[in-house]
Amino acid sequence: MSTETIDTHAFDTPRAKQYLADFLEDPTLDFIEDTFEFDADDLGEATEALLACELIASLIGSPAPALPDAVNAALEGNPSPNEKLLGKARNAVRTILDEKSPLHAHWKDHDHATWLAAVKGLIDRLT
Repeated sequence: MSTETIDTHAFDTPRAKQYLADFLEDPTLDFIEDTFEFDADDLGEATEALLACELIASLIGSPAPALPDAVNAALEGNPSPNEKLLGKARNAVRTILDEKSPLHAHWKDHDHATWLAAVKGLIDRLT
């Protein structure tokens, strides 16, 4: 899988565009929550979990600056996430930040410092 396909914080990658398009078809907390049933060993699913975490961060008032306007507009119709959903988002990021996670390992061979800073920034925005 190429780095572009799994880039977690570039919302314009093919994988991110598809995930966000799917979200726009079903812009609900249920859609986001379903994403947290991911296989941490699957780089694509782990990337989508981080994208879902970005949606949660936006819902609690800490959006990524590059999150597309259409996604932000769709999020406006949702209630704030409850503590259970916030916990799922935080756990997803912590799982992916673990040095043993395949996504973390992947990024060690690519732009690790930038990726790590972005994901740590995401967990900060979720707390």
